[in-house]
Amino acid sequence: MQLINIQNYFKEIMMEKVKEEIVTELPSKNVPPKRTKSKKYNWRTELPFLLMLLPAIILVVLIHYFPYFGLIGAFKGDYKTTIGQSGIEALLGAPWVGFDHFKAIFTTPNVGKAIWNTIYINLLSLLFEFPTPIILAILISEVSFKPFKKTVQTLSYLPHFLSIAAVTGIVSSLIGQYGVISNICSLLGIEYEPLASKSAAFIPVYIITNVWKTIGWNSILYLAAIVGINKDLYEAASIDGANRFQQITHILLPGIMPMIMMMLIMRSGNLLSSNFELVYGLEMSTEWKKFDVISTWVYRNGLETKSAQGLSMALGLVQGILSLGLISGVNVISKKVADVSMW
Repeated sequence: MQLINIQNYFKEIMMEKVKEEIVTELPSKNVPPKRTKSKKYNWRTELPFLLMLLPAIILVVLIHYFPYFGLIGAFKGDYKTTIGQSGIEALLGAPWVGFDHFKAIFTTPNVGKAIWNTIYINLLSLLFEFPTPIILAILISEVSFKPFKKTVQTLSYLPHFLSIAAVTGIVSSLIGQYGVISNICSLLGIEYEPLASKSAAFIPVYIITNVWKTIGWNSILYLAAIVGINKDLYEAASIDGANRFQQITHILLPGIMPMIMMMLIMRSGNLLSSNFELVYGLEMSTEWKKFDVISTWVYRNGLETKSAQGLSMALGLVQGILSLGLISGVNVISKKVADVSMW
């Protein structure tokens, strides 16, 4: 009986202590919460870093934001500079035409074809170029022999550092009328019609060239994502009897899916743009002519011949707005489907 009373006594003491701790931890309604003093921004300590950042900020403003002033040319008539007159003065002096250039996009010959060529070539690029770096990254990650792995990585990275002029020169020397393939076929007695003379071969050559140039460099992000996957997951899967293919489909691919979705969102904004340097370079170095995409049409008519400056600016403005809309739309879909978004 005494033992029971002692136990009840200690229980009451413990309950009172617990109540006291709870009351002390709960914030009082009358006592305002303590405010932490925010540290004042010290310009003196940050000034050297701001000065280091200043040249980059100036370059970004001059290269990316200052040219936006020229977009008013999309709402003005074509203009020509005269002696002693700057381009800005001529642009400001041109008459306002409103949305006439935007209406002309749908009526001007070859503009619709250039838009279709751009969309078509980018859809094919999305189909063939987008998965290839992912496949290469998976294959490289599965290689256990390090010397071979390093060699493949180095060889796949090298084309990225070649200039477009060098790349188009290589393509021309391979498929041209007097190129390597033509010489080999003539030695073997095989009739060969150069690919550079076939207009239908332009898109396949463009896709293959772009894949060869970008596959290694684009695989770096996926390799970094693969390295970040927990190795214990592979060990647990192998203990459960999963083979390498099952580990790739159930562990590796879900592990890099956020990176894949991020790259897909960024790539979706390029459906209305194209690799101007590669398209123009292939046209100049081979017999392919007049395969116009939006960027080459804008260059020829807005800068080279200056025959449709206002229309070129209007087309470029529409291209940028639609690209922003595509990125935003794909970002919303990705957020709902895969819970991955850029913002």
